[in-house]
Order: sequence, then structure tokens, then C-alpha cells
Amino acid sequence: MATNHDLGYKELFSHPKMVQELLESFVPLDFVKDLDFSTLARVDKSFVTRDQKRRESDLIYKVLYRGKEAYIYLLLEFQSSSDYWMALRILRYICEFYSDLTKNFGSRRKKLPAVFPIVLYNGDPKWTAPVSAQDLIESYGIARNFIPQFSYFKIAENEFSNESLIGIKNAVAAIFYTENSDERDLKEYFNTVIRLLKDEIPELIEAVERWMYGFVSSEEMKEFTIELFAELKGGDSMLATAVDKFAQRNKEEGKLEGKLEGKLEGKLEG
Repeated sequence: MATNHDLGYKELFSHPKMVQELLESFVPLDFVKDLDFSTLARVDKSFVTRDQKRRESDLIYKVLYRGKEAYIYLLLEFQSSSDYWMALRILRYICEFYSDLTKNFGSRRKKLPAVFPIVLYNGDPKWTAPVSAQDLIESYGIARNFIPQFSYFKIAENEFSNESLIGIKNAVAAIFYTENSDERDLKEYFNTVIRLLKDEIPELIEAVERWMYGFVSSEEMKEFTIELFAELKGGDSMLATAVDKFAQRNKEEGKLEGKLEGKLEGKLEG
């Protein structure tokens, strides 16, 4: 069953702008420049596997690439460690997706559209699973041409330094920074998150606020999250004042020992 944290992640990446930022900032491949992000649209369906279980962690987007139909397949991997057989798992998903597409193809269409598969991993251990199906199959002398030629693109949040994320300055960087943070200075942590979000569109700011509200554990932190995001449109000085007041109030009351839920559990300490 999907947790609130998992569902919150899926809600974040249900925004086309979030997926655009993910591709532009974290996929350093030339084809990204030729994607027409104005056409990026989520495929509003969740096809089922043979065991009829819905996957709650995959998102499919349709987009035009140089005027041609293409798809982005985004798998949000919430497991605490890497899945060694992920390449085969993604290959199966995409084959099922292709099979689903062909049901609506006319007789004249002879080729399938390109699909770019991404695995977004937010676990703590390093991702060590092979990204290519070829690396999971022994050839035993059989020509490599007869082995599935397939790879997925891996984005592991814990492979990005906080310094690099701070330089990116968008909502995806703010989420990755929060997941990776071991910042002991609560004021500095929140100031950094706000700097990363300051120039974002209101829709994404609201989405990040909802995600962060579910991410923190204590009622004190939830109240402050609401207060902080309410001040986000008020300018740097008002934000600084809000953070200062929160830090001082909790310091005086001895409440900075509270810890954020999820990835910050046991890491973020005052």
C-alpha cells in the first residue's frame, strides 16, 4: 500500500512543470532540448499488469519531440534499497504500455513511439542495480543481438550534493535538498528551501507546501510550514523574520529537538 509520503511524491510529479524541471535539470542528454514542453501532458490512465494490480508509483507523459509523438515513463522508486532487477521490471512495464497503445493503432501505423524511461530513487543506500537489461542476462555464446537491448535512465537523489542543488534553484531541487538534508541549523535549512522556491510558479509552490506539510511530523512544524509558505510571497525580509521568530520561539521552549519525519528522521536536530 502506498504511504502518504509516496502519494505526495506522485502528486508533485503529476504537475507537468515539475516533470519539465526534472528533465531539464537532471537529465543531461541532448534530446531534452528538442522536447516541446508546451505539449507535455499526463496520460490520464493507469494500465494494469497481468495480476491486475494497479501501480501507484508510475507516471506517463506524452510530449512532442521534433513534432513527433513521444512518451516519458517516470517510475518513482520508494524502496529503501535499489532493486537489482529493475531493468527487467521497467522493460516489462514498457512492453505492456506498448501493447496497450497498439490496441488503438490503425492499420497504417507500423512503428511505436519512443518512450524515455526514468527511475527516480529517493532511498538512502547507494543505487547499485544495473541500468541495462543486457547486464542481467548471460549470453552463453549467444550473439548479443538476440538479448534485449534496453536501459533506463536512473536519477538517484542521494547522488547530488546540496551545493549542486542550491545552484539549480527550482522546485525539484528543493525536494531533493529536503530529502538529502542533514542540516543541523533549522533556520538555514528553511532559508535554503525558500531560496530555491522563490521564483517558482504559484502552482508548484502550493504543491511543495502540501508535500512538506505531510513530510514533517510534529504539529509545531506543520503550523510553521503553513506560516512560512504564507509569507513566501511577502519578500525576503518577511521570510527571514518568520524563520527567526520560529527558531527563537522553539529555542526558548526547548522544542528544537523535534525531528522531521521520513528522510529527515534522526538527521535534522537543533
